[in-house]
Amino acid sequence: PRGEGPVILLGAGRLAAQKRFDRLLRAFAAAGPSAARLRIAGDGPDRAALAALAAELGVADRVDMIGYTTDMPAQMAAADLFVLSSDYEGLPAVVIEALASDLPVMSTDCFANARELLTGLPGCAAVERSTEALAEALDAWLAAPPAPAELRRFALPYSTANAVASHLAAMDEGQDNHG
Repeated sequence: PRGEGPVILLGAGRLAAQKRFDRLLRAFAAAGPSAARLRIAGDGPDRAALAALAAELGVADRVDMIGYTTDMPAQMAAADLFVLSSDYEGLPAVVIEALASDLPVMSTDCFANARELLTGLPGCAAVERSTEALAEALDAWLAAPPAPAELRRFALPYSTANAVASHLAAMDEGQDNHG
C-alpha cells in the first residue's frame, strides 16, 4: 500500500446505473483480502441502493461512501488502486487523472482503447464487463500489488502539463488546417 494501513481501492463518479458501482461492490465483496477498503467518491440516485447492497454483501464496514468531493487529487494520493466499473464511457478523464497521479487503474473495457491504454502499465488492467472478471482481477491485484515506483515512469505522459500541451497543440493544428 501507499501508506500505513489497509489497501485503499477508489471508485469515483455519479452513482447511477451506467457507472455500475453495484458491480464494483460485488467484485470487492468476492475478492480478498478482507483488510482492503473501498472508497467511493460521488453522489447520485443510486446512493441508498448501493449502501444497502454493501450491507447485504457484508462489506459495509469496509466501504466508505464519501459523497461528492472537490478534492480528487487528495483522494487519489491516498488510494492504492483506482477502479472504473462502468458499462460504457467516452474517454474517462478520471482514468487519465489517476495515471497522472501515479495511481494504477483497473477498468472494465468500457471505453475505446481501454486495453491498449492500460496493458503494459504496471498494476493496471482492463477486464471484460462482468462482476466475475473484475473480482478475479481485483483478487489477483490485491495478492500482489505493484510498488508505487513501478508506475511513475509511465505516468509522465499523462501529467497535467503534458495533457494541456497536447490539447493546445491539437487545437493549433486544427486551427491551422481550417484557417
